[in-house]
Amino acid sequence: MRSDARDEDSATASHAGRYESIPLLGTPGVREICNVVDQLFASYEPAHPDDAVFIQRLLTKVAATAVVTTVAPATAAPYMTVVIDPDPEGTDGVTGGKGANVAWHVLHSPSLARSTTTRGNDRSALLSAFLQAATEVDGAVHRLSGSQPLDLELLQDATGDIHLLQARPLVLPGGATTQAAAQIAEQAIAAVHTAQSAARQLIAPHGGRGILSNTTDWNPAEMIGQKPPALAASLYAHAVTNRTWARQRAQYGYRDLTGKMLMHLLSGQPYVDVAASLESFIPAATPPSIAQRLLAAQLDLLHTNRSLHCSVEFTVATSCVDFSLRQRLANGPAGGLSSHERHELAGALAELTTAGLSRLTGDLDLIGLATQRRRQIQLLTEPAERYLALHSHIAEYAALPFAHVARAAFIATAFLRSSQEEGLADESSVKAFMQGLNTISATMRCDGHSVYQGRLSWAEFVDTYGHLRPGTYDLRERCYRDDPENFLRPFVTSYPHRHDPDPRPQGWFTASHTTVAAQLDDLGLHVTAEELAAFALAAIRGREAAKFEYSAWVCDLLESLIAATRPAGLTRARLVHWTIDDANAWCRDEVMPSDVSIEDRAREYEVTNLVHLPAVITETDDLTCFVEPSGTATYIGSERVCAPAHHNPEPGSAIFGIVVVDRADPGWEWLFGGEVSGIVTAQGGANSHLAVRCAELGIPAAIGIGEDTMRTLRLATTLRLDCRNRRVEPLR
Repeated sequence: MRSDARDEDSATASHAGRYESIPLLGTPGVREICNVVDQLFASYEPAHPDDAVFIQRLLTKVAATAVVTTVAPATAAPYMTVVIDPDPEGTDGVTGGKGANVAWHVLHSPSLARSTTTRGNDRSALLSAFLQAATEVDGAVHRLSGSQPLDLELLQDATGDIHLLQARPLVLPGGATTQAAAQIAEQAIAAVHTAQSAARQLIAPHGGRGILSNTTDWNPAEMIGQKPPALAASLYAHAVTNRTWARQRAQYGYRDLTGKMLMHLLSGQPYVDVAASLESFIPAATPPSIAQRLLAAQLDLLHTNRSLHCSVEFTVATSCVDFSLRQRLANGPAGGLSSHERHELAGALAELTTAGLSRLTGDLDLIGLATQRRRQIQLLTEPAERYLALHSHIAEYAALPFAHVARAAFIATAFLRSSQEEGLADESSVKAFMQGLNTISATMRCDGHSVYQGRLSWAEFVDTYGHLRPGTYDLRERCYRDDPENFLRPFVTSYPHRHDPDPRPQGWFTASHTTVAAQLDDLGLHVTAEELAAFALAAIRGREAAKFEYSAWVCDLLESLIAATRPAGLTRARLVHWTIDDANAWCRDEVMPSDVSIEDRAREYEVTNLVHLPAVITETDDLTCFVEPSGTATYIGSERVCAPAHHNPEPGSAIFGIVVVDRADPGWEWLFGGEVSGIVTAQGGANSHLAVRCAELGIPAAIGIGEDTMRTLRLATTLRLDCRNRRVEPLR
């Protein structure tokens, strides 16, 4: 017995779940049916003469259920979205967000249902059955009432038959169903087919085992977003992914891939060439025959375990020595090498790691030089001159030192993790070490307290932290100095009794330093436990300082460009569709990109926003039919928190509960000016900005849970974050 009220399932509001559905088991009598009918009518508010009750046959032998939308919810992108719960225990696994749900995205095409059967597995067969049923319903509704996006609930019974439980109009944002929107959707379909051709060329090397990922290595999905405008993407490429990434690794002792780009755009969306990334982590001293077989084994592992793409360095690559090195070489992709070859690889990694420990002091000195150079450039009076100087030097002065220190911090993190795995430390000792790091985030809170006490001026505080920007590369976002009251004032007012952190945390080992030193010596590293702890402290602190300085370079570059183009009357909304080459031409010669090219890019960006692509691409068919791999989340701490969910908070709002965001770069420091109980992100990894910050501040977090899991949380008002058991789930 289901509600069918007049105010349900309109084109503007579904009110799904507002009224009850009441099952009647067995063979109900007329009186029982009438009582339920009266109960449903009484629940309608307000009542209407057209209200009705829907009586539907009860299905008890359930094999699977699905919710299908004929276009993407919220965006009306040209995809059928099919969320399947293969659990036969009930029919509300998808709608209630509590089943073992798998979300598929299938691009509209004439052979929609047939195109999914080529995957050749049980999951795709189930998808095909639901898609065929949904396509038939969609066609019937279209014949009866014209084109209308639908939200369908379907069920497969134990015999394999598909049943329609409910069909309702899919409520979309205003304008999503206009003729112009339909034309953009058609262009999006064409853009995906063009992207398939580009992906084919990138995947073809390595025997067709190439892989593209948007979160591996320099993690563009987190750094610039999954759908960045042209200026953000081209700036990131110029500073990091065209040359700097490979130069840093070659200088550090890895294979030299200079001249090879790490990041590529498919329909405007950034992807990392995973094969290039993995190859760049093989020591240069490794013989080519070993390197080739190792790379092939790593790619094979990723092909069969797509969820590892967001933790490649910890789970697939072996890029440095740590306490678990021998186990990882024997049990990981290097396991296919001979014992002599593994010994040779271990020796090369020991030399590389030793050199990394030795060079850290020099790399840290470069951060100070970067600050000096940036301050000199700030003295230039002409904005165009400032922009050109920042553009010319950002890779060498800011990005390269940042990359070097970040590599040292990864080595430090690898030792921290593996010391727990090998019984040399425990969770509490590592947590205490991380909370004593006193990096930028803790310093920012302490400086806010100093402003509160009158020991630091407000102007100095704003000058120090004003360059931070949510969305570091996106000039549509205002930096902190543009709105210091909302971004920075909470650091002064929220923590009046805060104490300064321990400026010098001790090492994290629970085993004796003699035992640790013996293990290090056995691994080919002739350092003491105290020296390793000092290295880890300096490396992780240094990475955060280098990131802070690098973000200042990016901010100054973007703000200089805004100032240089202000006389031409350009808005930020228009500038984001420029490229770095356009900016260079304007600042050097006052050559303006044509209106046609900018309008074309603006339209392309509009199309990009309707193109949904997977996080991992291993074959071209992934672009038209895909299910997101489960997120391999990084859980910070061991606490269990139940609190209100605070979705995508805005600067100046009261920060509370468990903050839920898609991604967060260094410009999100303002979050820590509030009372945060926990943090959940869709994007990010163990070394990401928020992972480090949360570990340092003792804030429970789930970093990089993936889009599928995030989808179940978006409407939640209360969450349970259980870091010890590695779970995050909606309570209400």
